[in-house]
Amino acid sequence: MAGGEAILERLTHPEVADFLIRGARFIKWDEDTTVGQQCTVKVDSAGHLIYWRAEDKETDLLELSFVRDVRTGKSARIPKEQRLRDSLRIGSDDVLLQDKTITIVHGSNMVDIVYVNFVSGSVNIAREWTDALMRLTHNLLAINASPMAFLEKHHTKICVQTGIDGKIPVKNILKDVSSSKEDKRRVLDSLQSVGLPHGKKDSIAPDKFSFEDFWGFYNRLCDRKDIDTIFAEM
Repeated sequence: MAGGEAILERLTHPEVADFLIRGARFIKWDEDTTVGQQCTVKVDSAGHLIYWRAEDKETDLLELSFVRDVRTGKSARIPKEQRLRDSLRIGSDDVLLQDKTITIVHGSNMVDIVYVNFVSGSVNIAREWTDALMRLTHNLLAINASPMAFLEKHHTKICVQTGIDGKIPVKNILKDVSSSKEDKRRVLDSLQSVGLPHGKKDSIAPDKFSFEDFWGFYNRLCDRKDIDTIFAEM
């Protein structure tokens, strides 16, 4: 019975804990940093992404479907450099650094792996976030999502990557959606066709870019009149 309940839980859309959505303050570090950066870390309400913004920086993120493991305590990573360790002071100094650290193992495959580390203010926060993130990243429905769910995730990815002004830079949409010069032109034309800001230096207010707005933009972007004509003639 217990095994059946475990399978059922993995086949149910994961519920995102309120404290993940509200977010919390952490100090982020990775192998390339010399000092830790304070940031606010959050998870979107659908459980697609974990994202954060350091002071005076643009939003960064990880897709939860590509998270391989979430570790704390003895399994968490701690920096070798004393200067970096000193910059990670948060909460009580009586608690070991690894017990306050969350290490996220992330990669689209098992070879190209990166480790992203967040230091919290307490052992309880580290454990609570680790357990909650593990539930989100090991859910079968989330991993094998429908095409519409992938579009919703892409929309969320664009919406959380706001600039310092809290708006969505058009350049981010260009970066996420297009590659060639011709593709960039099509993206800008599609934004214009649905009444959205379309200059390369423009920004879009998040409340003006709902999923319905994104869906309209996506359909204009993927419009193939040549294929429509073939189906119409059948």
